Amino acid sequence: MTKATIKVTAPTGINVEKAEKLSGMAVSFKSVIEYTKGSFTANAKSVLSILASQVMYGDELEFTCEGEDEEEAMQKIKAFFA
Repeated sequence: MTKATIKVTAPTGINVEKAEKLSGMAVSFKSVIEYTKGSFTANAKSVLSILASQVMYGDELEFTCEGEDEEEAMQKIKAFFA
């Protein structure tokens, strides 16, 4: 299992377009990819789950990747938010 805390620096947070891109990227991996924001846990492979978490500018998300390609998945997630 790989974990990383990522701060959202995009002024719009995660809007519909970014949610689609994030879930599309996450779906390409076999690993389970989730993140927590406060007490809410979101499935990064689900656009609806991402949007339900209402991620805004400055929020800190704790991502967890678990599976055979978890390291590669985490690198892509970090690059996505860089």
